[in-house]
Amino acid sequence: MQHSGGALVVVPRFGSEVSSLIYKHFQQGHLSLSDALGLVEEGENLPVETMSPPGLPGRALEIAAQFGLKWIYDAFYVALAEIVGCDLWTADEALHAALSGTHANVRLLSEYPVG
Repeated sequence: MQHSGGALVVVPRFGSEVSSLIYKHFQQGHLSLSDALGLVEEGENLPVETMSPPGLPGRALEIAAQFGLKWIYDAFYVALAEIVGCDLWTADEALHAALSGTHANVRLLSEYPVG
């Protein structure tokens, strides 16, 4: 598999999801407040393009319903990748398993070609 690079696109709630993950690690005692703040700042500077194309919420709802996803949030990323025509790299093995038969563009982050 070749890696061609390109822009990283995310849904509008990406920033709050990154911050939520960092906060969770802070709450669990894995990060100091100073380290957590530093990571949030780094997250704000990630080279990503936030996109919310027409039809995104409706398609996300369809995907969530079709696959019985517990949360619609993940479906927004799947829908965005579908609409934009790009791969979705995820660490969520359950999401990958649920969609891999019909969405070949949903890939596991652990399989991302490094180097």
